[in-house]
Amino acid sequence: MRLKNVSFASKDHSLIKAEINGVRRKVPARRGNRHFEEILRQVKNETIPPIAVYEPPELSLEERKAILWEEANKIALQFDRNARERSLAWKVDPDCPAWRMDRIKAVEAWMDEIWGKYYAAVESGATTIGDVPPLPYDFSQIREE
Repeated sequence: MRLKNVSFASKDHSLIKAEINGVRRKVPARRGNRHFEEILRQVKNETIPPIAVYEPPELSLEERKAILWEEANKIALQFDRNARERSLAWKVDPDCPAWRMDRIKAVEAWMDEIWGKYYAAVESGATTIGDVPPLPYDFSQIREE
């Protein structure tokens, strides 16, 4: 049996892909399967190199941006659009108390951190924005008298 291009075909290593006698196949990685047994024998005898670890395909920039945007937006929506609009109205109100203004600014800084992490992740090639601190104040805490 001629084997070429042997590697794992799944993250859980339950499938092996290989060219067997010139034909591309996916082989279950379990004892008793004749192709799998032959792969093991040839690896043991060093006829073929050890099986490469499964490498997931690279994501395109657009795919990574979409994944990161969804993650960041889901976090940011903890403080919904209506709450943001009302907070902006309070922010420009000259009669807005200082304690409320401080809470609004804390939420704005939190949002800036989320989107800053989004842009940093896009630039670095990451697929997650990482840890973000919890929302400092929800709308009811900003609204309370």
